[in-house]
Amino acid sequence: MDKNDNGLPTAIDANHPEVKVLIAAAVKDALADFKVKIEGAYKQRDTAQARVAELEAAEQQREIEALKAAGKEREAFEIELANLKAQNAELAVRNTTLARDNLIKSELGAFTFRNKKAAELALSEITAQMIKGEDGNWVHKSGQPIEVAIKAFAEDKDNGFLFRAKTNSGSGE
Repeated sequence: MDKNDNGLPTAIDANHPEVKVLIAAAVKDALADFKVKIEGAYKQRDTAQARVAELEAAEQQREIEALKAAGKEREAFEIELANLKAQNAELAVRNTTLARDNLIKSELGAFTFRNKKAAELALSEITAQMIKGEDGNWVHKSGQPIEVAIKAFAEDKDNGFLFRAKTNSGSGE
């Protein structure tokens, strides 16, 4: 970087390593406070949502107890049954999602990714293209089995940036 008589730069080259370091540090410092505030806001939101769910559950429990006290056991049990069915449905969805993700991650384990972000991007891209087949198994939206779809994904030139390049140290024979 050229400097004048006062030691100040005369022209700034944005590609100069020192300039890049200074810019990165300034951006990091500027965003640090914002990051702390956003994380705090998310934590407050999550706490508030948990508290609302807790209050709703307590209110519903009081309602059930009032119905039982009034001799309306059938209505109370119907509410409890509806709650259990909702919980069961929620757990079934979560179980299905985890099983799908586990299957995809297992298949992706055969490939070497450039980094963790690349692996997460591949998982996200592939997961978005999966559907439940008629037999209840996960398949690609084209109808291909997961194994075939993942192999095709990995062989696609547009996705090559996700994978670590194979090293060639052979003699060429």
